[in-house]
Amino acid sequence: MAEEQELWEDLSAFRMDPETIQECIEAATGCTVTWMDGKGRAMGVWITPALIDGEVWVTTTTNRTKTKAWLKDNRTTVIFGVAGLGSVSIVGTVHLTDDPAKRRRFLEVLYEKSFQQDEAHRERWMGSMDSDGRLVGRIEVEKYITFDERKA
Repeated sequence: MAEEQELWEDLSAFRMDPETIQECIEAATGCTVTWMDGKGRAMGVWITPALIDGEVWVTTTTNRTKTKAWLKDNRTTVIFGVAGLGSVSIVGTVHLTDDPAKRRRFLEVLYEKSFQQDEAHRERWMGSMDSDGRLVGRIEVEKYITFDERKA
């Protein structure tokens, strides 16, 4: 067993500190979220999250496969990558809610991050996104897996 362990790379020197983890998450333009499908296959999709009070939030709609999967088993991994900085994987759980105030807050933060448009555009976008069936979810962090490529 000791010989087997020697074959593994020790990447501990490349871990990010908490400030760099936050920097990477804030700098990323999006992330991949994961879930398990009905046959036990790992699935993932690229999304645009929002940072609210230092926590990662995501959105989905009730008709999506990932939503149905998360409602049965809320485990997820959220993966961020930023060229020149590195990667952060959050291993945790997603806590979905249909609370209108939380949904509106999420959408406002997401809009500010994603668009630089006039108020008319903002209202059209919010009108199409802030609808029944749209859920938002806070990611509860169990652990981080990180790689700071500047240390390589």
